[in-house]
Amino acid sequence: MCHHFNTMDLSDVTAGTPKVLGRCLTLFSESREKPPNTNVSFSAPVTPAKFDSNPDIQFFRSVKAKHHYNYHKSKRSLRDSSTGRSHAKPNVFNPYSRQNLLDRLRTFNALNWQIPYSPASNDLTELLCASHGWTCESISRNNNTKNHLRCSSCNAELILRFNNEVPSPIYAPFLFDSDDVQLANDNLVREYITQVQSTGHISTCSWNKIHTPLNSVYYLTPYVSFTDETLIREYLETLFHLTKNCQTLVDHVSEVQNILPPIQTEDLSHFVNASNIWLLSRYYKEDKENSAQVLATSCPPWIYWLAAMGWDLNAQKFAQESILLLICSNCNQRVFLKNTQESFTGNVLSSKVLSPCEFPPHLENVTPKDFECVEEEDEEETKNFGHKSWCLHSSNMGTIPFHVYFKDMLISSDRLVGPIGEYETDKDMAIDPNPDSTPVSKRKNSFNVNEGLERFSKLRKTYFIE
Repeated sequence: MCHHFNTMDLSDVTAGTPKVLGRCLTLFSESREKPPNTNVSFSAPVTPAKFDSNPDIQFFRSVKAKHHYNYHKSKRSLRDSSTGRSHAKPNVFNPYSRQNLLDRLRTFNALNWQIPYSPASNDLTELLCASHGWTCESISRNNNTKNHLRCSSCNAELILRFNNEVPSPIYAPFLFDSDDVQLANDNLVREYITQVQSTGHISTCSWNKIHTPLNSVYYLTPYVSFTDETLIREYLETLFHLTKNCQTLVDHVSEVQNILPPIQTEDLSHFVNASNIWLLSRYYKEDKENSAQVLATSCPPWIYWLAAMGWDLNAQKFAQESILLLICSNCNQRVFLKNTQESFTGNVLSSKVLSPCEFPPHLENVTPKDFECVEEEDEEETKNFGHKSWCLHSSNMGTIPFHVYFKDMLISSDRLVGPIGEYETDKDMAIDPNPDSTPVSKRKNSFNVNEGLERFSKLRKTYFIE
């Protein structure tokens, strides 16, 4: 029996099918019979010319053009949120973030920040600018302007320019006295301070309303667990990096000793022992014994004291020369250690390798007067142990110098070390019934509970009597 299915008509097949399926089959048949349209346009429909002058169409067309970018941006953000990606810019306004403040402060360096020396210029510091949200643009091929500030929130720009104190040549049309030039620069400093604090930002910028409180964010409150935890964490990060470059630092011990405050040998020994407890617990959890022996034989004690003062090792390339330098983590002060034609980074972390400078920096506005005050500035750096005058490491914690406070605090903090090197705040909050049991009792220096309750009771009675 032979069947001829190829001559069967589709109408015979669809005779007993429902109408909906029959309609679908009809559309399918028509699409097979019609040739494909090669002139299909995938663009948006074009408004006929006769409707172009219609005011409603013109209005909605202007609205579409105005919000076209935001429309596609919102579509992309919704699509990225569904896939787990995000292109949104992080909120940079956080005036109470210590890390954000230090990040802004690190954008200021000797290449892009230069303020003429005067008594008034002591108030216009990098710390003031950073505390009001400003960063300093780096020197590059496309930007050779110093003192170029940019707001981290509103993106406003400020360029601080000063008068040149170089004596005018005899052929100059006008002669200016150097005292007049310095007076003009002092007036500029005061005006720039006002702009940095408020008027330099746009009117809607958040930094106009609030700035970073330095007395609680940068200058940390002593005898508080948060302060001690922050100082120990920053110290251990620096110390861990320095221990990887012990030999490099040993080769420049003569240059490093000038920036270290004095400390007794016995105190330094206790300080090193306490530091090793923290360091081994946090960074060498699985190999403490061998790591302790390596540190004892290869890392001299003064490297611990160097890390306590905030100095970390960095590398930078100037043209064909590689330079090793110490940089303070809190004031960005720099101390040059090594200048060589060889490309050397040692065990310096990639985050500590600074951007190279293709050409040596050009010194501008250099006058003989600048060289006259070098000796005075050297004396100031010696008093501050190489740090800038406003640096945390050259300031006082309460009534004692920073290095004394940190030394005593770390020596007495061995009981606060957690199993994996974390800072155990619960133990720190425990009040010792014997306030004289430790060299430095936080509760004794911060407050006495019984005395505080007694004062509160007296004030309460006085309040209710009145």
